[in-house]
Amino acid sequence: AVFIMVLQQLLSQCPHSRTTQMMPLLLLLLLLDSATAAFESPESGESALPPRSGTSCQLLSREVLTGNSTTPAVHRLRLSLPPTARFPRCCDDSSPGMIHVRVKAPDAAGQPLRFNPYSAHLNPDQRSFDLVVKVYPGGPPAHPGVSGYLGELAVGDRVHVPEIRALDWRHESPRAGLVCFGVGVTECVGPAEALLENGGEVRMVTANRNAEDVVLLEELRELLVKYPTRFRVRHCISQTTAAETNLAMVENESMTQGRVDYRVLMEEFGGKWRDGGAAEHFLMVGTAAMEQAVIGMIARARLYDFSKIRGHPLFLLIKGPHGDNSKWVALSPSESDESVEL
Repeated sequence: AVFIMVLQQLLSQCPHSRTTQMMPLLLLLLLLDSATAAFESPESGESALPPRSGTSCQLLSREVLTGNSTTPAVHRLRLSLPPTARFPRCCDDSSPGMIHVRVKAPDAAGQPLRFNPYSAHLNPDQRSFDLVVKVYPGGPPAHPGVSGYLGELAVGDRVHVPEIRALDWRHESPRAGLVCFGVGVTECVGPAEALLENGGEVRMVTANRNAEDVVLLEELRELLVKYPTRFRVRHCISQTTAAETNLAMVENESMTQGRVDYRVLMEEFGGKWRDGGAAEHFLMVGTAAMEQAVIGMIARARLYDFSKIRGHPLFLLIKGPHGDNSKWVALSPSESDESVEL
């Protein structure tokens, strides 16, 4: 379904005379859709088990990042790590990888397995981790409602976090373009900071409906100030007027009206970068449809030679099947699991 959406987008943007020329690209997108869909972390089985002390995390604090009445609120939750929690092994032990956890809500009628994965920012020194959650209204029996469950918890309540995984990624990339939709920016800030610390150049495009929906502005601006020559951010706001986007920006930060499209990617990621090279890797974080749409934009903007694609594309920042990824493992694994102390 996602591939069909990207196919329709590309065909709608191309004159009929160019359709034949586009066919190799469309076939490559079909290959890409199959390759990325096939990459899934193996299950540990822990999510099907009842909570235990090693998977029970206390809610330490809650910060409401957005309160826009027209879109679901976004909360930042800080949860404790059990004393027995461990990192899964990843990335040939060269970095902790991109961390995700599964949160499981109590079973409900019609929804016996209510769990959802979230990108997690670990605070090892404080034995805690942060989740940024868009809290959608509603819940069982219509849908699992994990975010709604998290949105109603009181500080001090305990949350069942059965599993954790780590994905390998190209943390030495010299030039990376990041496209972050909504709360997807939470999965982009950590890699951006690591790449900048390693001497790389990072350009980020965020996409939101309204200017007040942009989250983690403080963290982004700290990086902009710290790395003024190697980091820049453009916020694309789709439902705000041009006048409303005229907000105070720091150096190398901009806000424009309109959706993310291939022209935006050409403007932000095209041409020579600071060291004279071209954009080398890309990270896109959003729904599956959004991420596949960005693949189509990269193709149309000619930011990568798609004739070189063989399976999982090497231009993606996440290594996928080419990387040393962990499986989903219990947050507090048994002695037989491979893990390292947090």
